[in-house]
Amino acid sequence: MTPTRENFSDRNRSSASERIHETPLQGQSLVVEIAGLPGTGKSVLADAVMQRLTTEGVTTTDVTSGFGPTTSTMGRVTRKTSSLSRAVLTRPSLRGIATVAVGVRQPSVRDRIVRPANLVVAAELTRRARTRVGINVMDQGVTQDSWSLALRADREQALARLERILSVAPLPDLIVYVEAARSALVERLEARPSRHSRLQRQPRTQLRDELKYGGELFESIFASLAMRPAGQRPSVVRIDGTRDDSADQTVELLRAKLEVAEAAAAR
Repeated sequence: MTPTRENFSDRNRSSASERIHETPLQGQSLVVEIAGLPGTGKSVLADAVMQRLTTEGVTTTDVTSGFGPTTSTMGRVTRKTSSLSRAVLTRPSLRGIATVAVGVRQPSVRDRIVRPANLVVAAELTRRARTRVGINVMDQGVTQDSWSLALRADREQALARLERILSVAPLPDLIVYVEAARSALVERLEARPSRHSRLQRQPRTQLRDELKYGGELFESIFASLAMRPAGQRPSVVRIDGTRDDSADQTVELLRAKLEVAEAAAAR
């Protein structure tokens, strides 16, 4: 798979269990991570895309259902603890990722524990998703949790360790990177009633600065992903999260990716 970086916008969860829709897809699997800065609408886009695909009869799995902020804290912690334990005890490569991630210098003890744990869980969920037929959608995957790990850490050390992590971590086939102007993100985050993003808990000036830095950090992560060997690099596609037709564009993109995968498998 050749890495691509497109701006697709220029072209014309509520259940605690995974939502799996059983329509045959000729044995093909596509793991899709929807990533982006807080406030870009990742979860809304993921839900809209899965609803559209399901309506069209496509086998679709919500990989991260039961792990996000819509799940109770107890339920979320229980699921993450189970996945983390299984990953560290049975997967040496994921245990290695945990060791490298824990060594990243963080501003608090909580971040030093939670950020690496979330990254290992995302890696384990990605690994499992790659074994499932159909389109497997993640709105909190390895890319997003790598970003969270590095956001407030020692930048140079974090990026160096992320290079090591991303060279071996299970990755999606496709990253849909949702973009929006910083001014729009500030308004959305300030209007959001919940406070599940760290970025919301600060004055507007600091919020704008951290959003700017966060965008630069994503670009650094994409550069690290591009260093993976050919055939192991995810494609990166950019979607304008402020457009009303962003879900339609994403579904069209996924349909095209599946057609390519099925054609390649038929050769």
